Amino acid sequence: AATSGTTTILLNFFLDRRFDPGVVCNGILAGLVSVTGACAVVQPYGAFIIGVIGAHVYYFGSKMLVSLKIDDVVDASPVHMFCGIWGTIATGLFCDHATFLDSYKTATNVTHGYGLLIDGVKGGRLLAANLVFLVTVICYVAAIAMPMIFVLKMLRLLRIINIH
Repeated sequence: AATSGTTTILLNFFLDRRFDPGVVCNGILAGLVSVTGACAVVQPYGAFIIGVIGAHVYYFGSKMLVSLKIDDVVDASPVHMFCGIWGTIATGLFCDHATFLDSYKTATNVTHGYGLLIDGVKGGRLLAANLVFLVTVICYVAAIAMPMIFVLKMLRLLRIINIH
């Protein structure tokens, strides 16, 4: 979180030439979201890298939504969705053998399938499983949300009309 918050401060200052406390707070949240899934199975250097990349995912995800004219006033999508996706992928990249066994002591018969960057090609199994998980969750959420959004749109309740 500290790494992501600091990285976000630097990105905000050097790219926008300003300091926005809201961006910094969301950068800290982005780091927390990014590392939560992997916190028990990565080394500190892995958590540091995950936080730095999480700050970039948040910052540029927020800029992308603005450029696409998608209204997300509190940047919930870049923080939670984009960084959550990154955190799931990061677990498949940085999962460490020793920390995995230390965290999950009953998993004594696991001999491979850690992070791709740590365990090489054998580590691709965890990353592949996490990618299948991501696709499944995205499909599930879309299947639940799209009918709801469609009904709200048909009832003209999706947008607030300017009363001025």
